[in-house]
Amino acid sequence: MTISEIREGKVPMFKVNPALNALLDVPMFEEKIAAANEILRTVGLPDTILHINQKTKKTREKKS
Repeated sequence: MTISEIREGKVPMFKVNPALNALLDVPMFEEKIAAANEILRTVGLPDTILHINQKTKKTREKKS
C-alpha cells in the first residue's frame, strides 16, 4: 500500500502497542492531578459567557 493510497483510504498511519492496555488502571501524574483538584476546589471554574457580541455572531455566520 502506497502513501497516497493510505491518504485516500484515511487509514491511520500508526498502531498502538496492545501491551499498553495493562497501564490503563495505573494512576499516572498523581501529584499534578492533586494540584489541579486543589486549584479547582479553592478557585473554582470561571463563569460561563451567556451572550455573544452581535459582530462576532455575524462574522461566524459568514465563515460557515
